Amino acid sequence: MKLTNKFLKLQDIVEITGRTKSTIYRWIEEDKFPRPYYLNKTATSHSCGWADDEVKQWIESVKLNNKKNKNHFLSK
Repeated sequence: MKLTNKFLKLQDIVEITGRTKSTIYRWIEEDKFPRPYYLNKTATSHSCGWADDEVKQWIESVKLNNKKNKNHFLSK
């Protein structure tokens, strides 16, 4: 069985979205972006990652919402 899903690091998310770390974290707090999964959490450190399929789904939902709303700047 071959797994195709992987976890993305914060830097990957920044590159994919073109947004800053602070924007990503704000969107998470506002429930506008998927939350990361903690992969290794200890008292002194932790690592987390985003499931790539959830990020892809978020991108598709943004694209769909933009098509539904027909970006106003395109209609000028």
